[in-house]
Amino acid sequence: MILSKTFDEYLSEVIATSDKLYYTYLGINRKDYPKWEGWKIIFEYKNDGIAIKEISDERLDILVRNFHYLIYLDKSN
Repeated sequence: MILSKTFDEYLSEVIATSDKLYYTYLGINRKDYPKWEGWKIIFEYKNDGIAIKEISDERLDILVRNFHYLIYLDKSN
């Protein structure tokens, strides 16, 4: 299957429609992906009293893009 969206379009849509009922960071929810490496970084911020929506971290940006890119590639096969 060939996707009609670019990866950036796909990523924007995933983030915009992510499930708000579960602990979610930019479309990655902890219920479905509890072993995602980004949770370690997020909980460091949480322990420092920083809300998830206030986090700005390049390491997380890279992990999020890599996570969603692998799913995007899987859907394009």
